[in-house]
Amino acid sequence: MPDPKIAILADPLSADVFTLTDFRVRTAPAPDAAPALLEEILNQKCEIVFITEPVAATIQEQIRKAQEKTEAIITVIPGVGASRHLGKEMLLTMRRSVIGQ
Repeated sequence: MPDPKIAILADPLSADVFTLTDFRVRTAPAPDAAPALLEEILNQKCEIVFITEPVAATIQEQIRKAQEKTEAIITVIPGVGASRHLGKEMLLTMRRSVIGQ
């Protein structure tokens, strides 16, 4: 089985850390760049997409829509610095919408 295509959409501060990996790293230099970068990643048929919290905070609705229309696993992860627990909040919201709890 080939390795999955893994991408990271990161804020500039966090992106440097991920360049040490074999992942496809895209940096959102400003919040308005994030939507196009996420679309680009999804068009590349990446199977797993990690998005750092600072970026995800600016595109939550687009992430939700992408999760509905793609088979890619899209997960929010902390960036460099303090976590806002956005990933956990988004998972809980998704769970409530699916199972009603």
